[in-house]
Amino acid sequence: MSAKHAERTISYASPEDWDSWSNEFKKLAHAYDLWQYIDPTDRIRWPQRPELPEIRDYPRQADPDDPDSGTMTPGSDYVPPRRIGELTSEGRAEYEHDIRIYSLKETAYRETKKQEQKLVEFVLKTVSATYQKTSCVTGDRLDKWYQELRRSGVVYNERLRPEARDKYHKAVHTVPKINKLNEWVTEWETTMAEAISKKVPDALDAQCWAEDLNRAMYHVLPSWASTFRQHRRPQILNNSLNYREVAADIRYEAKMANASGRPSGIKRGAFATTYGAASRNDRPTITDRDNDTIEVQGDASDWATDETSYAHRDTRGQGRGRRARGGGRGKAEGWEPN
Repeated sequence: MSAKHAERTISYASPEDWDSWSNEFKKLAHAYDLWQYIDPTDRIRWPQRPELPEIRDYPRQADPDDPDSGTMTPGSDYVPPRRIGELTSEGRAEYEHDIRIYSLKETAYRETKKQEQKLVEFVLKTVSATYQKTSCVTGDRLDKWYQELRRSGVVYNERLRPEARDKYHKAVHTVPKINKLNEWVTEWETTMAEAISKKVPDALDAQCWAEDLNRAMYHVLPSWASTFRQHRRPQILNNSLNYREVAADIRYEAKMANASGRPSGIKRGAFATTYGAASRNDRPTITDRDNDTIEVQGDASDWATDETSYAHRDTRGQGRGRRARGGGRGKAEGWEPN
């Protein structure tokens, strides 16, 4: 996140703001490679500006016009060299080497100062004037500023653990709904992250939070809940279970459950609507024997039980039809008198 974006959303005007502001400050400090100079628990010294090598500190030739004149020994009448040409060949090589090292150090120093200035601007734009007056003393560097700003925030930060614990218990005791399971998992995942950062005991122990999660999921994904503890048992026991992996697992299961719950095209209600209100003797009339499509009405579960009796009635109807087409009311097709 850029410093400008953070300035629009983060501020430190009261102790309640410390946690979010400090988190943003640390992210920027790491991005600028400055946290190592600010970290209260393991701070290293700020880089010092390198010193420019001085020609006068290198050996001078006895006779500048004679390269082979040797080295002039400092004495009462010794005059330090003022130009590269006055140095011995060894002194010139040493000076040029030191200049290259200086150039590299100066570039690194300037880059660090540039990044430090960005972080200073973030502090001045997000910290209230009151805190700046008491904590950001002119002349002190960022490590001192951070330590002073932290003093007021840490007092309130001690109250955040009980709040994080309450949020965690509220999340795991809220029964999720299958159509809103993704939202529930996102809330649970966020709550877990906050509880872990505040060192809430239940969120730090996989045996605790896995059991809490399993109870909540049993109401909406019972098959998943019944296998979760068994399949994840080794990770639960050695406390290596990753809650973010579990959250991703639940999202996948929710997706599959929603996909399988979509309408299939034939609804149970379509079978029951007509048949439920009609008599079992009012079976539909087959109007076209050459048509292979049979319109089914009634409950599909009842159709199998009546299949034999209905087929029998249908066969008798067809027999009567054949006798009628034979021309005689009482004569069947192929009948001969005795």
